[in-house]
Amino acid sequence: MEKLTIDEVIQDCNNTCSGYELASELSKKPIQNQQNYIKHYQIAEWLMELKVYKETGLTPEKISEMDRLYTEKCIEVNKLKAKLENCIGAI
Repeated sequence: MEKLTIDEVIQDCNNTCSGYELASELSKKPIQNQQNYIKHYQIAEWLMELKVYKETGLTPEKISEMDRLYTEKCIEVNKLKAKLENCIGAI
């Protein structure tokens, strides 16, 4: 069996939701299987978010490293600001 892409699964979920909507419109009744409709809709939403994340090329490790470095720089900037305020106050 061929491996599916995220786009294919998103499309399948959207097609399933469209099928529920169409059946509801044709029968003039509410969507019969509301839980499955909501489940497929939510899966498609999560997969779209995952796709955007994957397209960045960042791994969880890289994101953690960026967060650590950012925190270090913020601490450094705050120390420099404090030194500058002390210098200005001494004048």
